[in-house]
Amino acid sequence: IELGEFEQHLVPIIDLFLLSCYTGMRYSDTSRIAKENITQTDKGYNLSIKSLKTGKQIILPLYQLFPTDDKLTKPEKIIRKYLDQHEQKYNNRAFYDDISFFQNLTEQYTNRQLKVIAEKAGIRKNLTTHVARHTFATMMAQRVDITILQKLLQHSKLKETMIYVHMSNQIVESALDKIDWKL
Repeated sequence: IELGEFEQHLVPIIDLFLLSCYTGMRYSDTSRIAKENITQTDKGYNLSIKSLKTGKQIILPLYQLFPTDDKLTKPEKIIRKYLDQHEQKYNNRAFYDDISFFQNLTEQYTNRQLKVIAEKAGIRKNLTTHVARHTFATMMAQRVDITILQKLLQHSKLKETMIYVHMSNQIVESALDKIDWKL
């Protein structure tokens, strides 16, 4: 999607939405990510934040999610961009480390702007912040065990996770391919 000079205000909304697609985090948690929630290891960035809804700690190794041909994964690229902006704005003063990267974006405003972005991109689906969580669940359901997905989405019951998983023919076919029928 190409944005014009007067549409740059949409960039943080796109970034927040994509970060939710790459992490599966709820809007209430993604919108609160700040420098204090990011640590760098030898392998890459980790994100650690306490969920508003569950009160549980979310710990995500961002360096393991959605790799690219570059050194940074897709979620790490977004985080790196906001860490750089934070550094420029606050000059690495720890006093400001708790200021959210997305501090001025309410969920209602973000959802309204996602409709604008969808229209501009030619997407016919009604985009909302919650669609990002469904997107993550659908993509990960093809890659990890359902109990791991349950943990990633912070669901207490597997039944909750199943609501998010859109079983495509590809997922079913892939699962059936793995069966050893010679037993």
